[in-house]
Amino acid sequence: MASSCEYVEDLPSLFPNVNFFLHRPVMAEPPLCTLRELEDGTYSINDVALLHDMLDMKQRMKSLPEE
Repeated sequence: MASSCEYVEDLPSLFPNVNFFLHRPVMAEPPLCTLRELEDGTYSINDVALLHDMLDMKQRMKSLPEE
């Protein structure tokens, strides 16, 4: 059985139509934007990069000890 790390690395080959940089904010829980907003120009590529930073920050905050 493949490890979860190997599975993540295989995702682009398993789902070639998904652009993980663009679609990660849509797949977040809760979603930070919609596919329509990405397609209609509501968000710029800089906005998408900021959404990634926010998702990364959210993930890191989960691992911090509670005060």
